[in-house]
Amino acid sequence: MVNSDLTSEFDFMGIRSLTTPMPPSLVPRNSV
Repeated sequence: MVNSDLTSEFDFMGIRSLTTPMPPSLVPRNSV
């Protein structure tokens, strides 16, 4: 539970990515 903040942030980003795809310009090259 130490990384609860990080986990929540990652979950939020993941949900946001699925619901609202980021433009190619904002998508990190490492992620692709």
